[in-house]
Amino acid sequence: RPEAIGSALVNGKPVELLNASYFVGETAGTWFSPPSVANRPRGRRVLMVDDSPFFRGLVGPIIRSCGLEVLATGSAEEALARLEAGERVDLVITDIEMPGMDGYELCRTLKRDPRWAHLPVIGLSGHAGAEDVERGLAAGFVRHLPKLARDDISRAITEVLQPETCA
Repeated sequence: RPEAIGSALVNGKPVELLNASYFVGETAGTWFSPPSVANRPRGRRVLMVDDSPFFRGLVGPIIRSCGLEVLATGSAEEALARLEAGERVDLVITDIEMPGMDGYELCRTLKRDPRWAHLPVIGLSGHAGAEDVERGLAAGFVRHLPKLARDDISRAITEVLQPETCA
């Protein structure tokens, strides 16, 4: 069965392990398909920061479908270390709620440093109310989006990296 990836004993009982990406594909078949955005940026690098491997696994394909290389990190501190080590990126996409340094502080740190102040930063969160968006923009995000808004994320990437081609 394609939805199953194996089984394990949990508290002495057999439990079937399910493949989450199978169900995403079944319920939202176009989730991992290239977005229908004209003039997608190609050959650029995105630093994706999220403490959840699950969300890195969902957001990474959205970024790659835009023709971009993904450099994934599990924390803001790791992202800063990669930049300090000389990684060249064109865009940062970060989760907001993370242990240690959160996405707001990561963005403020980037904007204070002249080496990275030019980098556009998109914030992703499960909270996307007006207050949340306002707080994100005040921190320096160019966009503050819901984490699973696939089309909005694709559109924002294209607009941020190629604003002259957007209507």
